[in-house]
Amino acid sequence: MNDNVYAPPKAELAPGAGSMAGVPFYVVSPRKFLILFFATLSIYQVFWLYKNWALYRQASGESLWPVPRAIFSVFFLHALFRHVKQHKQEDAPGEWNNDASAWTMVGLIIVSNAMSRLSSRHIGSPYTDWLSLLTLIPLGLCFLPVQNQINARCGDPTGSSNDTLTGANIAWCVAGVVIWVLALIGLFAPEAVTASGGF
Repeated sequence: MNDNVYAPPKAELAPGAGSMAGVPFYVVSPRKFLILFFATLSIYQVFWLYKNWALYRQASGESLWPVPRAIFSVFFLHALFRHVKQHKQEDAPGEWNNDASAWTMVGLIIVSNAMSRLSSRHIGSPYTDWLSLLTLIPLGLCFLPVQNQINARCGDPTGSSNDTLTGANIAWCVAGVVIWVLALIGLFAPEAVTASGGF
């Protein structure tokens, strides 16, 4: 015991003591991630990226802006995954090729965005409409190995600390379902009109 009453309290200032303050990445269960990713037509990935960069900035002290890195993710996925791989390598769940994951996701994001822009200009419709939606499936699944790495390296392999859908999560899901319905109406309405003989 230190008798110096002017000595700073060391135990209370230890990173992560009694809290998740030392966790530098966003822990979430795969189940919750997939629900929010697909329910919101992948909009959740922007929040996911923002949270990872914000927590990394807080833990590392690096000067960076999480919002632009989340929005322009194709330029920063490699860096984020590199930081994840460098964190607590001894807790990694098996081998993980972070560069391959990043390149695959960048490619899928570019294809999905390109198809969305083409479909918004009625170029190649309805094929570009369907492709923009179908690319969400492999993209969402590509996030799972990354999330498993993050969860394990942050001491919560199953993501059980963030598995429950909150009120805000449910609100986003409801908004996402409305967008899904509108998107599907947009896809099937022209065929319905053609089938009925038009106007």
